[in-house]
Amino acid sequence: VGYGLAALAAGLLVAVLVAKPLAILWPAPWQQEQRGIAERRLRQALFQRVDRATRTYYLMEASFPRTLVELVDRRLISPRDLTDPSGRPLRIEAGDERYVLSLQGGDEAAFDARLVEATADDFFLAAERLDVETTGEPPLYLID
Repeated sequence: VGYGLAALAAGLLVAVLVAKPLAILWPAPWQQEQRGIAERRLRQALFQRVDRATRTYYLMEASFPRTLVELVDRRLISPRDLTDPSGRPLRIEAGDERYVLSLQGGDEAAFDARLVEATADDFFLAAERLDVETTGEPPLYLID
């Protein structure tokens, strides 16, 4: 009976760690602010990873990906990068010269719930550097 209860407790702890890892670090209700700060920092790091992957995809294909699954298929991000630390899925809205990365079903007004990036004034992504018309294939820049 003792081993069964210990195994059950360990299983519950693992389930909570997987579902809500920040709740284990700051479990008390008055620590909500610390959980929020940690969640925002994790979300910012996630947005930076997805931004780097999106820019890499742009350099390879001369266009932004239409879905984040394209980045996963190319192994530029992992499947777990499709959701933020609170479990909300990310979405991308790509245009020709810019993209918007945001949270689905989230607070769109939150300052850290949205990332807008464009090729304007970006040395590596600027359209005048990507002369696709003459070669017919998207260029790949290798930087040393």
